[in-house]
Amino acid sequence: RRRIIRYNMLNNTFYTIRKRTDTEGGVDYRVSLNASHVIYEAHFPGNPLTPGVCIIQMIKELVEAYRDTTFLLRTIKNVKFMKVIDPRIVGELTFALNVTTQDDGMTIVSGIVGEGDTIFSKINLIFEEVK
Repeated sequence: RRRIIRYNMLNNTFYTIRKRTDTEGGVDYRVSLNASHVIYEAHFPGNPLTPGVCIIQMIKELVEAYRDTTFLLRTIKNVKFMKVIDPRIVGELTFALNVTTQDDGMTIVSGIVGEGDTIFSKINLIFEEVK
């Protein structure tokens, strides 16, 4: 039997989970961003913006925590970055995620990343469980 090692690349460094609420179709997470993280020094100096790849990685880690398993991102079906996230202004975000497993075993994650009435991203991703 192969041992699964989970890597939380960004959790508790780039962001911190503040609250988890299980919903009928998935999960909502409330997270805070760490505006002093080294990623923001490079992206971009003096004008920090949350990179899209970090948002996708955060979603992966949040879904792994929700399902208590490790996933491999298979497909980015659709991702829309609608507004930039400056961590100095937007200190906390809500990830409202619908999570379903298809007959073929793939896990579909769709939802929004927002704060209040502001939607920063809309996502639709396909993950495969690592066994």
